[in-house]
Amino acid sequence: MRVCHITPSIPPVVDGLGHYAFRLAETWERLDGINNEFVVCGAMVSGEEEWGVGQVRVLEKNAGALAAHLGALPEGTAVLLHYSGYGYDVSGAPFWLVDGLEKWRAQNRCRPLGIFYHEVWAPAPWWSPRWIKFYPQREVIGRLSKLSHVAMTSTVQSQKKLLKCQISSDRLPVPSNIISSATLPDKNFHGSLRCVIFSQPGGRRRTLHEQGSVLQKLASDGRLEKIVVVGRRGTDGDDASERRQLRDLGLDRWVEYKGECSFEEASEVFAFAHVYLSFYSAEWVCKSGPFMAALAYGCAAVLADANSSFPLEKKVHFLVGSESGALSGEMLEKVAKEGHCWYCENVDWPVTAARIKALLFSE
Repeated sequence: MRVCHITPSIPPVVDGLGHYAFRLAETWERLDGINNEFVVCGAMVSGEEEWGVGQVRVLEKNAGALAAHLGALPEGTAVLLHYSGYGYDVSGAPFWLVDGLEKWRAQNRCRPLGIFYHEVWAPAPWWSPRWIKFYPQREVIGRLSKLSHVAMTSTVQSQKKLLKCQISSDRLPVPSNIISSATLPDKNFHGSLRCVIFSQPGGRRRTLHEQGSVLQKLASDGRLEKIVVVGRRGTDGDDASERRQLRDLGLDRWVEYKGECSFEEASEVFAFAHVYLSFYSAEWVCKSGPFMAALAYGCAAVLADANSSFPLEKKVHFLVGSESGALSGEMLEKVAKEGHCWYCENVDWPVTAARIKALLFSE
């Protein structure tokens, strides 16, 4: 078996799609002996090179070049497009991409083509300049749907969006790119708690807005050991705003800034953390890498709300910080254990790789 991945970038470029493609290919090669190659459209790399689990071919954003490359693939190669409109085009509507796939498809009607919709289209209110981009973004997705034999996405909300384009999709929550070891350190949820905020600058401020009272409660009860803040720095203004927010909450003395971490550094952070705090609503967390990393490492995840949480359950796989009793040691320990078991059984890379393989090579 052989798979050609189309992705907008590869590591070390920081991009979820590239890391997802790498982890998927790595798992396939290790467990199933599947050969992988990567077509990278627009990343900051050049030429052709080996990338650990397969050859990399970098192409310009050009329909003809994409169609020609795919047309030259060995017989029996399946194609997997890792799709997010903004990854391939600044407007979020990569017409060159769908043009190239249509040209290739016209000559290769029987070749397997799967699409994983990591993003469908960006939500925006009607008064936002981004709102008008919704129509071309939806047009691209509608054309893509006529080319693939299988569609996949990560959340119930994304499935609903795809159904508006008459696209039926399989839902596969996104595994953590931060790989956990088989044996986790014992964690005591009844003593001092180490909390993690893992996001970009805007997300960290939103998390502090949503979960600041949770951290204040832990601090006032003498149960807060430290707050580990992970993620790239923002502008000087962003950083000043974040630090001022922490001071206003009375939490600045508990903070340890890690900045942008390697996977190894992030692994250590989650391995010794007790609680992961996020501004996310439950309806979106199945596409969140840090959330899945928290579950993989046995952390209790605290979200902003429990809206449309399926397949997750509140007080089983995650907590809502504003609810009474959510921070008891018993509840944190229970949720951490249940969340970890759910992740291992339903999401971890061997499980996800097997499901995508079955879908991609289905008749």
